[in-house]
Amino acid sequence: PGETCRHYEYTCPSQCTENWPHDITVIADFLHMHAIGSQMWTTVNRAAMEPITLNRIDYWAVNFQSFTPVGSQGANTPGDGLVIKRGDRINTHCVYNNPTQEVVRFGSASAEEMCIDFILYYPALGTASNPYTGCAPFFFGGSNCTLCGDPSTDMCTP
Repeated sequence: PGETCRHYEYTCPSQCTENWPHDITVIADFLHMHAIGSQMWTTVNRAAMEPITLNRIDYWAVNFQSFTPVGSQGANTPGDGLVIKRGDRINTHCVYNNPTQEVVRFGSASAEEMCIDFILYYPALGTASNPYTGCAPFFFGGSNCTLCGDPSTDMCTP
């Protein structure tokens, strides 16, 4: 409460992406927060390279959200998409401004906040029985976990 410019960073670590069966090509990106979000961006980090900005919104407006086309150098650049390679690290950053004294928590309700990057890519990483994949930090049963999209690769620490 009463904070401006509170920054959160979420990481899909290289330990997750190195378990992918193949590289992916991102063709569109959808950054998502709720009402107190003010800025959001995602970078792709590869060993021995400068980070590539996948997408960035410097002036967040909750009522103006849409997919952004992604080219070979990130959002709104020419090309047929950005390749994310096995072993790359993906970092999503969210900045919030809460000038009120209300406590705002993360959750699925509109009055709560989110920090999610929906990435449209090919070829699919999922399977016929589970067509979705994800990499997300979450808190479960007293442990901090990173969900890598496959229960055999989930990483949890007490």
